Order: sequence, then C-alpha cells, then structure tokens
Amino acid sequence: MFSKLNNFDNNGTLDPIISYYVGENSYPFASRDDMVEQMPLLKKKFTDYKLYPNASVKYFFTDDQLKNSQMLKAEKVKAYYLENKNNKFEFRELPFQAQFSPVFTIQSLDINNDGNLDIILEGIYQHQGQNLDIMMHHMRNFYWVMVKGILLIQINKNLD
Repeated sequence: MFSKLNNFDNNGTLDPIISYYVGENSYPFASRDDMVEQMPLLKKKFTDYKLYPNASVKYFFTDDQLKNSQMLKAEKVKAYYLENKNNKFEFRELPFQAQFSPVFTIQSLDINNDGNLDIILEGIYQHQGQNLDIMMHHMRNFYWVMVKGILLIQINKNLD
C-alpha cells in the first residue's frame, strides 16, 4: 500500500491518500463517500458513483499536487514488537495467531513466574451492532493473546 501526503484541498491540514496499484495505475483505497468527506471539493468531480471505481489517483489531483506530495510506502502490514538486545532494538514479528486483528496494547511481564518475560496483547472486540468500515470487511477478533516466553500463543477467545 502507498500513501500520498499533501494538503490537497488547501485547508491547512495534510490529506493522506492511501492507494494501491494495478499495473502502472494507482487507485484510492477509500470509498467515494470517505474521500468526499475528507475533501468536499471532490464532490464536484464525482457527482455520482459511476466514475469513481475506475478513477486513478491522477484523475483526482493535478500533476503539480501529485509531484509535490510526499510518498509513503507500507512494506509490511503486520504486528511487531521491539526487543532490546544489548541496547539495540530488534524487530520481532508476532506469531501468526496474533495477526488476525489489530493489536492495540502490548504489555510484557512474567505471568507464570518462570523468569522469562511473557507478552500480553489486547486486540479488538467487536460489539454487536458495531459498524466496520465497508472497505475493511470482517476482521477476526480476539480479546487477548498471551505469548508465553515469546514462543507459545494462547488465544483466549476468537470470535467469528
């Protein structure tokens, strides 16, 4: 995923435009409604929904706006933690079972008193009737995950 960052609507705030590529063309990830809410001036360009699905990012903005945008790239969209090894931080990818849902809180402590740090992860709990963004669809949920000795995963509850 990529993001172009600029003050596209000249309102004094930066507008991140998250996009994805199909071949050489970049398309916005956000729905028409979300884009128009972020930048109301786009409502004039997209008066209905017909044009939006096939409109590349180049259609939304001028060449100068795109040229002057900061380009950001997400290469890895996974949950990690940083481990301090001899005053040097190392990225550690969390196990597969912890990748189903966003991780909002991480706490390290020795839960079982074995002398090794364990990690507690707090994830998302979707309340009944809660709406998710239409682009995100259904996410697997967990209340919490324990990484025992940073080796073993135990999932307390997995909702489908």
